[in-house]
Amino acid sequence: MADLGEIEIFQAHATLTRILGAIEEYVYVGEFLPDDSYRVLFAGPCRERFLGMAVEQARTAVWANYVHPADMDRFDAAHAGAHRTGRLDAEYRLVGADGCVRWVRDRGRLRVENGRRLLDGSILDVTAIKATQAALESAQAAAHHASQTDPLTGVWNRRSLDARMTGLGDGPVGVLMLDLDHFKNINDLFGHAAGDAVLISVADQLRAITRETDSIFRMGGEEFLLVLPGLGEDTALRAVAEAARTRINSQPVRVGGESIELTASIGAARCDNAPTEIDTLLRAADRGLYEAKRAGRNRVRLITDNSETGAEPDSDSAALRLARAVASVGADPEGALEAHLSEVSRLAMQVARRLSCPAQQVTRCRLAGILHEVGKIHALAATRSGPMPSDESGYTRTHPTAGAALVASIPDLRPLAPIVGQSHERYDGTGHPGGIAGDKVLLEARIISAANAWSAMTNHRAQRPALTHKAALDELDRVAGTQLDPRVVDALRSVLADPGPTGPD
Repeated sequence: MADLGEIEIFQAHATLTRILGAIEEYVYVGEFLPDDSYRVLFAGPCRERFLGMAVEQARTAVWANYVHPADMDRFDAAHAGAHRTGRLDAEYRLVGADGCVRWVRDRGRLRVENGRRLLDGSILDVTAIKATQAALESAQAAAHHASQTDPLTGVWNRRSLDARMTGLGDGPVGVLMLDLDHFKNINDLFGHAAGDAVLISVADQLRAITRETDSIFRMGGEEFLLVLPGLGEDTALRAVAEAARTRINSQPVRVGGESIELTASIGAARCDNAPTEIDTLLRAADRGLYEAKRAGRNRVRLITDNSETGAEPDSDSAALRLARAVASVGADPEGALEAHLSEVSRLAMQVARRLSCPAQQVTRCRLAGILHEVGKIHALAATRSGPMPSDESGYTRTHPTAGAALVASIPDLRPLAPIVGQSHERYDGTGHPGGIAGDKVLLEARIISAANAWSAMTNHRAQRPALTHKAALDELDRVAGTQLDPRVVDALRSVLADPGPTGPD
C-alpha cells in the first residue's frame, strides 16, 4: 500500500495534469545540454494538438522538426537569444503531422539550476488571432486603397497625390495635366451617365499609353494628371502627350447609340529632380494647360513652348480683360482701389522684368497684381459695407484664401490662384494664410507683396497718411529680410530709380 506521501504526490500530479489540460497552452520544461543540444524534461497536455498527432506519437516527436521551413531562422534566433537575454518570445508556424499549419506564440524564461540551463515555457495557438489580424489588415488595406482611388474610373485620386509624389525618388520626371474640352456640353446634351462613361473611357485610354511605372490621377471633374518618372527629354514628354491627345481624339465613345467625339487640351512640364521641384512642376503643367486652352484647345503645350515665345498679353488680351473684370466687381466708385491695383500690377511686372524672369512669369505678375485683393473686394461687394475695412476686421487674414478659390473657379485664370493665395505671405513666415517662408513662397507672390507694400505706403488712405518717397524707401529697407524678400526689394528700388519701358498697361 502506497504511503501518504506517494498518494499526495499522485493527487498533486493528477490535479496539475487536469489544470494544464484545461487551459489552452502547452506547458513545457526543457534543458540545453553542454553540447548545445536540447531535450524536453516535462511536456504538459495539449502537445499532441499542436503537432497534429496522437498522444503517444507526440511524446517522442522532435518539436523543431515540425517548425515551418520558412520560420526556422526565426525559431533558431529566438532560442539563441534566450541564452543572451534569459527570455524567449517568438511567433512561428508549425506544420502538423495532420497537414494543418498553426501559428503559435512560444514564450519562456531561462534559469540556471546547479549548473544546468533550464527553459520553462508555454506555447499558445494564435492561429485564429493571426487570421483575424490578416483579415483586419486586408480590410484596412482595401479601405486605404479605396480612399486613394477615384471610384468612377479606378485611377488615383487627388488625395493620393502627395504620397505618390513622395515615393518617386530622385531623377527626372514629367507630368501631363489633361483636361477634356467642352465636357460640360456632354453632360448637358447626353446626360451625366454619358459623362461618366466618357470619363471611364478616357481613363482606359490613358492606361493604354502609359507604363506600369507611370501614375494616372483624376484631379476632379474632367481633369487628369499623368506622372511619368524617368522622362528627361522634352521630345519624349511631348510624344506621350501627343499619344494621349490623339488617342482620345480618334476613339469616340459610344453611349446609347450616340457616338461622342472628344478632344483634350494638355499642359506638359518636366524636371530633373522630382522631390525638390514637384510643386513647381505641377504649377508649370497647369500653366501649360491654360496656354493650350487659350490657343484653341485640342493641343499640347510644354512649358518650354511658352518660354520660347516670349509673348506677353497686350492691353486688349482676353486674360487681362477678364482679370480686370473680376477685380472690378465691388470696387469703390471713387476709383482709388482700381488705381492701387493698376499700380501694383505695373510695379510687379517691372520688378519681374528687372529680375530677368521669363515672359510668362512677367505676365503672371501683371495679372495676379490686378487680382491679389479680389477676395477682399468680393467680400465687400457681398456685404455692401462700403470702404475698405481695417486689418482688425479679419478680412486681411482670410481674403487671400477666398480670392484664390474664386480665381481657381475661373478656368482661364486658374494658374494665378496659387499666387493670389500667397500674396500676403511674408518672407520670414509671419504672414498669412499659410505662414510659409522664404523661397517656399512663389516668386510672383513675393514680387506682388513688395509692390503692394510700396503702393500702400505711398498712397493716402483713410487709415493712414501717405509716406514720403524717402520714408517709404527707408521702410522698404527696414522690412527687407522680414516682411519682404531682400532680392525683390533691391529690384523694386532699381525700378523706382529707373522704371525703364513699362510696356502695355
